[in-house]
Amino acid sequence: MIYTAQQLTNMQQFSIQECYKKLTGENEKVNWSKFVWNRLTLPKHRFICWLVMKERLNIALRLRNMGITDDPLCRLCGIEDETHLHLFFNCPFSLEVCKSISKWMQFELFGDSIDSSCRKVLTSRRSRFQKQSLLAVLGAAIYFIWLARNDAVWNSKIDIIRHNVHRIQKVCVIRYGALEIGAVPGIKYMHGELNGSLRRHNLTWKHIRKLIRNRYILNL
Repeated sequence: MIYTAQQLTNMQQFSIQECYKKLTGENEKVNWSKFVWNRLTLPKHRFICWLVMKERLNIALRLRNMGITDDPLCRLCGIEDETHLHLFFNCPFSLEVCKSISKWMQFELFGDSIDSSCRKVLTSRRSRFQKQSLLAVLGAAIYFIWLARNDAVWNSKIDIIRHNVHRIQKVCVIRYGALEIGAVPGIKYMHGELNGSLRRHNLTWKHIRKLIRNRYILNL
């Protein structure tokens, strides 16, 4: 029972919010909510990032502890045990991806962990849009590193690093463009022109804004 009859009688105004709080109880406050639930981040990227923050991905070390596998080594490098921290921030494959992405964004995005990376973005002297974009890129990088790891497990192949970097670049720019276009009625998306621009791999903040505001969006 949420409220007694006496409490309901004495209540001056019923609040659904207060009722919900009583049902759910006190929730733990986390410092990564702005990273995981960033509006520029794709929903499937958010889900993987949420699992990473909870350390619930089925990485090799976790599978060994569950008795499912005997090999705890990283599936991308085979050097160290595959933990969340190693896979996304210490693995040579991930480090090269992070290095290329940081150069593209003109910002040292990746720290020693996800927490330090998020803190670095949120405390930077960047605009709100730039912070959201950086967090979306961080989420996309984590997603595609996880995808590359699974590809190594199930298909016994490791994709070229620059292919993964290009996929991260492409999905982030298109995501931002889709959100902007969806907010403006009467605008259509020139997909072919956008893909042609993405092949150059040298987009900066100004390029991203121009990509959305100039010839890649036409009022028809």
